[in-house]
Amino acid sequence: MSGDFKQQLKAYREGKLSQEEREELEAELAKMELYQSHLDELLEEEQRDTISEVGSMQLNPKRAKELMRRGKWRARSWSIGGVIGIVLAAMIVNSILTSIYYGLGKPEKRNLYADVIESAIAVTSPNMRISLNSNPASVLGIKYFGDLVKQVGDERVYMGDLNTTMFLGWPRLIDQNDNKNSSNRYTPFYLPDESYEENGTPGSSKLSSLPEGTVAEVYVSFDRMYSTDEALKLFEGKDMEPVWLAVYTGEAGEEGTAAVRHPVGFPTMPMWHEEDGYTTVYEERKVLWWTVGSGSTTSYPGVETYGSGDVRNENFVNTLRLLSKNKTITNYYTHFFDADQVLDYVEENGVTIYGMVVTGPTKELLKLKDAPFVRYLHVGEARLWNWDER
Repeated sequence: MSGDFKQQLKAYREGKLSQEEREELEAELAKMELYQSHLDELLEEEQRDTISEVGSMQLNPKRAKELMRRGKWRARSWSIGGVIGIVLAAMIVNSILTSIYYGLGKPEKRNLYADVIESAIAVTSPNMRISLNSNPASVLGIKYFGDLVKQVGDERVYMGDLNTTMFLGWPRLIDQNDNKNSSNRYTPFYLPDESYEENGTPGSSKLSSLPEGTVAEVYVSFDRMYSTDEALKLFEGKDMEPVWLAVYTGEAGEEGTAAVRHPVGFPTMPMWHEEDGYTTVYEERKVLWWTVGSGSTTSYPGVETYGSGDVRNENFVNTLRLLSKNKTITNYYTHFFDADQVLDYVEENGVTIYGMVVTGPTKELLKLKDAPFVRYLHVGEARLWNWDER
């Protein structure tokens, strides 16, 4: 706005303009009002166009589809992340609860259950052993797994594997993969019987057919009942190793014969349990203000190769008590075995041996067919030479 126009407006307000000057100024002011009204209309129209353009952008199908796609992936990402977080948290919580539960007791439950399974297999499967490992499984569950092995010669021979799951001490699943080609899946022992053949030892022909340079396991049935010490002494000085003793439990032979196809017994290497061990070394030392224990060692009673009958018998009876006390687990992993019945008979009548599994060079095992104490021979597994002379 110019200075002259301002002066005219001031003079107009003070009434100093002439009639002609006042009319000219009023006409000019009317034009300015019209310009202002038109300017307002233009501004309003421009604002409506802007809003319409923005709305059209929001309602554009391609733009809307892209926004929806991004929203879905964002929602899925949050959902997946939430599920993963929940699963991880559940796994951690389950691992903690499982460790706490199976760590209770003395011995701890995880060790106790493994001991029961291992002992059940060792007692009911001649010359078969397993050492189990464990991992948490499912909710408050635990999985045990390990290899089934036999001693043939000087080697532990793989015979299959065992995978099993337990829930709070209750067996739930079992997957036992036995070697289907095993020659002794139903290995018979024979009870003492005076009617056996005098000319030759039954079962020795298969042993004779094995080539020299091999080792084998042989199931030896005795001519009479022996004590544990007596049975072991029969093999002293021979180039072979006793590995499993068959215990008489009052059973009769099957199918009108003296055959025992589901024997019960114990390995010559005792089945030590946690309560059987004792701490031989334990040292304490100070580290700053704390006392730290270290160097503990657990030892078990020693046994002689061809003796220690009392120690072995006691270990067998203790094992039967363990299996009887945990019948739910025992019955799940064994067949044709009544732990209570066997325990009652052995406690009342003592441990008597009617057979044994031995292993060694085939040429040495062949000598057993002429041994006076042998009632019957049955060949189990055979392997190539792996023997160190005794």
